[in-house]
Amino acid sequence: QNLRRLRKNYKYVLQREKIAMKKINILPIALVLAPLLGAAQSSPFTLTGKVADHKRAVDNTIYLKFRQNGKEIDDSTKMLNGAYTFKGMLSYPVKATIQLKMADSVEQYHKQTRILKDYAHEFYIDKGKLSANATGKLNSTIVKGSAADDNRQELQKMLDPYYKTSSRIYDEEG
Repeated sequence: QNLRRLRKNYKYVLQREKIAMKKINILPIALVLAPLLGAAQSSPFTLTGKVADHKRAVDNTIYLKFRQNGKEIDDSTKMLNGAYTFKGMLSYPVKATIQLKMADSVEQYHKQTRILKDYAHEFYIDKGKLSANATGKLNSTIVKGSAADDNRQELQKMLDPYYKTSSRIYDEEG
């Protein structure tokens, strides 16, 4: 009887080990496929815009820059009478910058003085169709169609009174 119990226990242990081995063999496959599944979830975006102050741009060029899945994405296009279009794929909403191509001397001036660039605009890019229009300088661009940027704009409106008060106190106190 003891021998029967030992054989039964041995068979049970072997079955459990086979199941565990199957689970372990699936894990490496899942780890290899995980990045591919993330890439499969990318969605297209189209950013169409117009810049009133487009004549300052060298070669009528505008850049779109953002970071996605650990990679820096730098795209450029030529503007036609200030109008431009960018198309691409996004896995998730992310902060992006559109920027006019400027002369090297202008870029160097802004690096040295740390004065904000009026030829660039930060916003949150999202999937779908977006529009970006600047009636003046590029930094006055209004982006529509991005839920993430709508949230940023709403937060900015809530924080503006605090920033104004802080600036006023700084001006008064020095």
